[in-house]
Amino acid sequence: MAQNDTTPLIDKQRQEALCAAFDLDNGAWDEIRQLAMQTARPQAPYEEMERVAAHNDVDAPQRAALLRGLRDPHWRRLIVIGVGNSHFLAGIVRRWPDFIPQLMDAPFPPDPDQLRRDILEDVLATKDRAEAEKRLRIHKHRLFFAVGARELAGHILLEQTTETLSLLAEICLEACYQWLRRDLAAIHGEPMSRQEDGSEAPSRFVILGMGKFGARELNFSSDIDLIYLHDVNDGQTTGPRQIAIKQFFIKLGRELMKMMHTPSAEGFVFRTDLRLRPEGESGDLSIPLLSAETYYESWGQTWERAAMIKARPVAGDIAMGEAFLTSLRPFVYRRYLDYSALESIREMKHKIDRKVNNAEGYGRNVKLGFGGIREIEFFAQSQQLIHGGKIPELRTRETITALRLLREHGFLDYERCETLCANYRFLRTVEHRIQIEREQQTHNLPTDDDTQEWEALSRRMGMDLATFRAKLDSVRKQVHGIYQELFFGGHESAEEAALGERAEELMRCNIDSPRCDELLIAAGVEDLAAGRDFLTLLREGPRRSALTETDQLWFDKLAPRVLDAVLDAADPDLAITHAAEFLEQLIFHPHYLALLVESPGVLNLLIPIFGASPLLSRFFIRTPALMDRLVSQEFLAGYQGQSRLRQELTGMLTQVDDAETRHELIRSFKNTEVLRLGIRDLGGLADLSETMAGLSAIATISLEQVFNDAWRELAERHGAPMMTNADGERVRARFAILAMGKLGGDELNYSSDLDLIFLHTSSGEQSWTDGERSVSNNQFFAKLGQRIIHGITALTRGGRLYELDMRLRPSGNSGPIVSAWDSFKQYQLNEAWTWEHQALTRARVVVGDADTARLVGQFIHDVIAQPRDLATLRDDVHAMRERIYQEKKPPESVIDIKQARGGVVDVEFLIQYLILGHAHTHPNVIHRNASRALTAIYRAGLLDQTEWESLENAYRFFRLIENRLRLLHDRSENRIARDDARVQARLARLCNLEDGQEVITLLEAHMARVRPLYEKHLLPAQ
Repeated sequence: MAQNDTTPLIDKQRQEALCAAFDLDNGAWDEIRQLAMQTARPQAPYEEMERVAAHNDVDAPQRAALLRGLRDPHWRRLIVIGVGNSHFLAGIVRRWPDFIPQLMDAPFPPDPDQLRRDILEDVLATKDRAEAEKRLRIHKHRLFFAVGARELAGHILLEQTTETLSLLAEICLEACYQWLRRDLAAIHGEPMSRQEDGSEAPSRFVILGMGKFGARELNFSSDIDLIYLHDVNDGQTTGPRQIAIKQFFIKLGRELMKMMHTPSAEGFVFRTDLRLRPEGESGDLSIPLLSAETYYESWGQTWERAAMIKARPVAGDIAMGEAFLTSLRPFVYRRYLDYSALESIREMKHKIDRKVNNAEGYGRNVKLGFGGIREIEFFAQSQQLIHGGKIPELRTRETITALRLLREHGFLDYERCETLCANYRFLRTVEHRIQIEREQQTHNLPTDDDTQEWEALSRRMGMDLATFRAKLDSVRKQVHGIYQELFFGGHESAEEAALGERAEELMRCNIDSPRCDELLIAAGVEDLAAGRDFLTLLREGPRRSALTETDQLWFDKLAPRVLDAVLDAADPDLAITHAAEFLEQLIFHPHYLALLVESPGVLNLLIPIFGASPLLSRFFIRTPALMDRLVSQEFLAGYQGQSRLRQELTGMLTQVDDAETRHELIRSFKNTEVLRLGIRDLGGLADLSETMAGLSAIATISLEQVFNDAWRELAERHGAPMMTNADGERVRARFAILAMGKLGGDELNYSSDLDLIFLHTSSGEQSWTDGERSVSNNQFFAKLGQRIIHGITALTRGGRLYELDMRLRPSGNSGPIVSAWDSFKQYQLNEAWTWEHQALTRARVVVGDADTARLVGQFIHDVIAQPRDLATLRDDVHAMRERIYQEKKPPESVIDIKQARGGVVDVEFLIQYLILGHAHTHPNVIHRNASRALTAIYRAGLLDQTEWESLENAYRFFRLIENRLRLLHDRSENRIARDDARVQARLARLCNLEDGQEVITLLEAHMARVRPLYEKHLLPAQ
């Protein structure tokens, strides 16, 4: 059937006759010839022209209509391509040639409101049913030609086609509904529903569009899936031939189906399908709202939840339909991550596959078969069911929109998303090209040996046969591959992911047998009693368990996978301890059992944490809901700075006014972000600097929010604190939080306390708040400080936000909680000890407006940079170091990385001494961060390269060990017992070192290099 550009499709005599009949010049004829040769039926346009020309005397208007279209270049293309590619469209032109001038004079796409008015007015203008049905069919075919020809010609996108066809369907339904309700009311009277208060009101009825119709994704030959609902059954019609409301709407629904899909001389409007209604074909055709709600809440299946994703009120009482769908949201979208839906959807797909295979259509069905449309739709719907309860933005009807939203929320990577979207459009276009040929509801590709049909289909696709078949094959393989990977992790089923042999045997063997102990020992388990208890838990389920039958099935699936992962953990004993506690907690959150089964990636992240870090493990044991975050591919993205974190916390708190809830959300934010950093840290995705900077940013933003909430609450009660400045102006007094220590230096670690100083700028007389319940500024700021401390340290369900240390404020614990700025300055200039100026080298404003931050920052800089006597400074710094050492001197049985000679404190005191001693001549040495300060000191020539490298390497290693100790102990810990081989071995694994002895050897070597440098600079000359 293939043609080339030189092959004549019509002889010269016929050509001349047609050119004369339609007054076509050579240019127009050449274009018709070129277009015809590209179509599936190249002779069809000529045959249609000849048919019209032959009836010229009988039907002059038909010739005039076609003539006008062929003379217009745009419509010439639409007519030739439409007629040449589709028997269906050719039949429309033949039956209603006057459509061409009508459509030429009409806008496209049609204005939805105008189209609705035109069709409703036309259909409702007649009381004759046959005439109403005829008018509906004429409107349908007119718009189908306008859409079909344009899509075949490549003038509109797939989405424009499906949206326009869906719009037409809902308008036709509305016209049928209004016509039939009027007609039935004339016979039986208006249906009146009895209300709760005993009064009566006109009964309400709505039609829900389901599937592709609900999603505005209709094909050229789609059934429209419908559900009929009416308000109540209680009531009757008002006419002399009175019937019950239920019977009225069942009759209306039955007649509506006939009016829409009964074939006539004008064809049909749309085929209708009501099998998706509650109880399917055995249920009533129209259902009262309460019965429908009860059905879904009590008996609704997963497939019905999936169907409701696309549901949309399309005709009748739209507001009632919207309210009904709103009431079903808890049924469709569960509050938790609903992985149980995935198994049901997977089974639905298997049933479809078996059915299609039995019909020998699996390889040919572009909708239901291999790599077909349904695989993309099932993936999107499964993820919407799983995550839509937590993320309302995912509750969309359109498939492509759903895929893009899944990408935005991290459940689908960019490449797969774009591939699925492009392939979905391609497959839907193929489906359209199959159906537009004869308006048949088929999704089957031609058989392999039907070359003629393959050639025709490829031409309707605008491609040559070889290219089309290669493209189609590639697309279907891509879709099926991604579907299998996303649904089954690349396996044909989840069960194909085989367990390790040890786990398999341990799940079967006698727990009290020597063989069981042998297997546990071989896996590295030292605590055999705990190992046997863990096996019992996995086999029998959690104690106090009241799991449902379904949840128990999920637990039984999960148990061997947990065991397999635990045996591969870096520390199986630690992993067993945490996994056991975690599984015991899951009886209170059983929906997470399905998540862990269906998301092996989550389990692969979780168990290594259980085998490495009690601190991070506690997050999951206390709050299993944190697992929701592990599903997102964005969760482990790198640290993106304070602005992103601030934006995320602000978004969480939007429209939340309750103080207790806000406190819990701040703690949730902190825990989630610390967990994110911890996982990146353990996984080698973040270095130490990123981890400490991230932990510092989390603390800073949490402090900001606690301050903002406390300030707002007090200001609403008492007004803002005001003062009179030196110019006599009333201005607002300011507040700032000064971070000291590790937070000040952006070096916060896990479980670190926050060293803080609170400052306010209020001074002078008339220092009162400006509210109705005015208090003095001192009272206001004292209350503010107390609220901030409570907000940070209060123990809630989410744990304590941070421990605070306020001892660095002027006069320590005996001083006021909030220091006046003037008093703080005077204290630092006249009373502060040298160690307090050492502390200032790491100070920074973390809460406060920009002007206050600059004011405080400049003052601190000036204090640090003032000239000092080096000998006096050296003696003061060393004396304080010795005092601390004597107070906290570690025993010989431990290594204290912080207090030992040559440890962290030696490095930090040396840095602070060099900054305070030389900042007046080398201001560039002033840095709050220890590593950056060391580099600046080296560049200033105050350390040689060997000294700088020794101190820098030692400090980084000390902070790494400190970091790992806190991950191990879930608390601030700086000591390692020399005889604790287990802790040393765990440290070695976390630091990627050979063994525990290497940890001790490296620590002692670094300390041996640091101490002489400390003594060189800080010990008095002998």
